Formats: sequence, structure tokens, C-alpha cells
Amino acid sequence: MHPPFGVLAMSSLRALFLKLFRHPMIHRHLLTALVSILGAQAVFAQAPMDTPRRLEVLFLGDDAGHKPIERYRVIKQVLAPQGINVTFVEDLSKITRENLDLYDALLVYANHEQDKAPADIFQWVKDGGGLVALHSACGNFHPSKEWFDLVGGKFKSHEGHEMTPKVVDHNHPITKNLPALTAWDETYVHSDLTGDRHLLQAAAAIDHGGARDA
Repeated sequence: MHPPFGVLAMSSLRALFLKLFRHPMIHRHLLTALVSILGAQAVFAQAPMDTPRRLEVLFLGDDAGHKPIERYRVIKQVLAPQGINVTFVEDLSKITRENLDLYDALLVYANHEQDKAPADIFQWVKDGGGLVALHSACGNFHPSKEWFDLVGGKFKSHEGHEMTPKVVDHNHPITKNLPALTAWDETYVHSDLTGDRHLLQAAAAIDHGGARDA
């Protein structure tokens, strides 16, 4: 089964995310990408309205080393004028169908090490909810195959180096106007890659015994 529109796995923004918050120009570039992602989700997910309502996004973070709360504060401030509200949560017990139904998209930027993802995520996405899985999101919920299938692959390890990601699909609404940049970032090695991924952006790929460093 193909993931519904709005499921953005590690391939399109992973290589950009950390550098975003260290350089003003790159900062603007990635926020432009996030506006494109969430704005595209709004176009496909909501019915036509005379006055478009604001898009509601739930940001699932944690209190670990990637400091999601700091990213949330920046994203919230920049997306607000674009008609996008962002709400932050760390507690997985809040990820229920009742709460998810209040939002158009779930943005995951966290390292939750429990072995199962909140079950309500999967049916909610199947029913049309948007999922934006950024950076370390692919390493959550080991060994949940259902989660890895949803985000497109299973995190194995990472190193880090400078890279210049290339846009593969210039016509997709997420990457259509995404500018090029060179940045140092963690390069994630993945296994169990799904065959139904739609590649939007890629850096150099290196084989690691059946896994891929992208």
C-alpha cells in the first residue's frame, strides 16, 4: 500500500534540518520547505472553502539532544503568518485518535525509544492525516515494523559529512521551489527500505552491506 500524501520520510529534509538553525540563509531555506510541505498537505487534505481555515499541526518532540522545543519555537513563529498553527507535545500519551483528529498533520522530530508507536497514528494516517517525519523520526519506536513501513525505512546508524543534496523531483509541490545548499549534517544509514517511496531529494548514496547512507 502506498503511503498517503502528507507522509514525508527521511529522504527530503533530513540532510537540511540541523544546519537550518545554525545559518540565517539556510534557516530561511528549510522554513520555506516546511511551509511547502505543510501548505501542500492543506491543499490536498481540506475541502474547498470560501475562507481557508488555518492549518493545525501537532509537533511531537522530546527532551533529548536534538532539542525539538527550540526548533518548535522557531517553526511556530515563522509558520504563523502563513496560516499554520503549530502545537508542541512531548508526552506520547497525548497521541490519541481524539487528539489527532484536532490536527491536519503530525510533525515528528524526536527520539522516542519505546518499542511501539502510538497505535492511533496508523489508522489516522490511513484516514487522511498528514505525517511529516523529520530527521531522527526514522529512529523512533524500534522494532516497530509498522512505523518503519510508514516512514519508508529503518534507522541503522549514522555518521556525518558535508553534502549538497539534489532535488530529484522538481515538480512536486514540496520541492518545486526548494533552493540548493551545502551543509554538514548527520548522514543516516537505513535498512528495510520500502519500495513505494517517492524520492524528492537525495545526497550521495553509499552501500553499507545492504543498507544505504543517503
